[in-house]
Amino acid sequence: LGNPEPVFLLKSVQVAEARTVGAQGQHLKLRVTSVERSASSDEDTNTPLLPAKRYPLNANVVDCIGFDLGERISEIKVGEKVDLVFYLSEDTFNGNHKLSLKLKDLRKSENL
Repeated sequence: LGNPEPVFLLKSVQVAEARTVGAQGQHLKLRVTSVERSASSDEDTNTPLLPAKRYPLNANVVDCIGFDLGERISEIKVGEKVDLVFYLSEDTFNGNHKLSLKLKDLRKSENL
């Protein structure tokens, strides 16, 4: 049994990518960043960029997965800011380890 898994809230992160995954598109896959896209980034050809996403390589882009949240894809638009409720998970593939966010809920950020 043990202790419950800690749940975190991350406010106002920008959506870099949003899509559904799974056989019926039942899961929501996001990539989020705390760095905003800007027109100046598009014009600066000396800045290394992520493929087709136009984010600097040091933008701290984080992968997120929301199991059974695929129907929420219509609420999410690339470039918008969202608030995320999640728990942390370490993914291992071919001996490589990376941190990902397992989403429990999300919403558009409120502009206060």
